[in-house]
Amino acid sequence: MRILIIGREADPSLEKVYKQHLAEKLGNENIKIFSSQDMFLKYYHTSIIHKVLFRLGFKCIYYDINRKLINEVKEFQPDILWVFKGMEIFPKTLHDLRLNYKVPIFNFNPDNPFFFSGKGSGNQNITQSINLYDHHFTYERLVKVKFDSLGLSASLLPFGYSISDEIFSESLIQEEILKVCFVGNPDKHRIKFLTELANKGIKIDLYGNDWGAVIRHQNITAFEPVLRNEFWMVLRKYRVQLNMMRPHNPETHNMRTFEIPGIGGIQLAPDTEDHRKYFEEGTEIYLYNDLDECIFKINKLLKLGFKSAALIRIAAKNKAIHNKYTYRDRTEQVLLKFNEYLGGV
Repeated sequence: MRILIIGREADPSLEKVYKQHLAEKLGNENIKIFSSQDMFLKYYHTSIIHKVLFRLGFKCIYYDINRKLINEVKEFQPDILWVFKGMEIFPKTLHDLRLNYKVPIFNFNPDNPFFFSGKGSGNQNITQSINLYDHHFTYERLVKVKFDSLGLSASLLPFGYSISDEIFSESLIQEEILKVCFVGNPDKHRIKFLTELANKGIKIDLYGNDWGAVIRHQNITAFEPVLRNEFWMVLRKYRVQLNMMRPHNPETHNMRTFEIPGIGGIQLAPDTEDHRKYFEEGTEIYLYNDLDECIFKINKLLKLGFKSAALIRIAAKNKAIHNKYTYRDRTEQVLLKFNEYLGGV
């Protein structure tokens, strides 16, 4: 089976994680990423002129990307096309690829294809292409319900985590930091919630893009984004790892849902059906419904003894292992669906 993944190859990307695990099964020569998003970002950030032209509606970079994609399909001859999100791909390109190459086309959108919460979360290419995919993977239960109501083929593919044994072992020797941490980028909802926490005396360390420019508070310290090994070290070493949902995804789960327990972190997350489904509240995860409950549980976790905190970390990690929440396990689910469309076992 030859699979062409369309999306992003630069770190960090979910596409790259799936490529790695698919290659373990099928061989490196049979898995390739067409980095459509990297091509766009390189063009867009090259100069202010490119940004202005794009915002004015001159989408020449999209035409270039789509032309290159068609040539890539001709050369690579994949059995499966797997599009991640798909903002750069024209509906006509998908239509022509289905018609001319008879190749099943799958989609996975790590945001919500029906609700765009920002300029980077979707565009008309996504909206107009929904009916053109043979199958949609979605992490979001309510999105799956929407696909079902439209008569479109879809299945749930939750997020996961992928951590080497070496990184996990390295994370264990860190000294614990008795503070709250949040790893992610700003939006107005997060800024408001974090400021309210800080106003109540909660000390917070933030890791992400531009936090120092959008929030200033004596109880908040902003750091640059963390990537690769450092990302996992930060998730592990703080006593409380705060999770916050995005406006397009208020009621299910997100990537941090599995990444935090995957490295043995202590997660304080919104009280959603998914979080209760995947982890046991009070032993593997802590949940909050509002600001007051969040503050109460932060203080509770910060006051725990080292041994009690260690038991939460162990329980969370064990659940992630035993229930097969890794991306290697998710890849098995993906391959079953691919084989189904190719007439395999």
